[in-house]
Amino acid sequence: MFDYLATLGDIAATPRTAGKARIMKRESKITVGGHRGNARIWLQGKWLVKFGFVRGAHWLVDYGQDQITIRTAEAGRIISGKGDVPVLDINSAQLTAVFKAGEAVDVTATAGKIVIRKQL
Repeated sequence: MFDYLATLGDIAATPRTAGKARIMKRESKITVGGHRGNARIWLQGKWLVKFGFVRGAHWLVDYGQDQITIRTAEAGRIISGKGDVPVLDINSAQLTAVFKAGEAVDVTATAGKIVIRKQL
């Protein structure tokens, strides 16, 4: 299994960043899609690997009132995809209870975690 923490440790420090903790973070905005009457969130791309979401690894979703949190896990759903491009596909009534199709949401990815929130 891919050890994303080991990979993050391989990032070389420059004189400017030496001695400082470097936290990788990616923020974006997406629109919730729809499929078979439910909301759908589809995340795909090599950027997911940087945060520990590699094809064949496991992941879980925690549903909140105004957000969902996706986490890497020891057991749970298996990350799909082709080659080295992972895909996280969430399409369920649970997701529809949080987000509606066509709604704009904020996506924040950090090591082992992706938080998707309603935009204010």
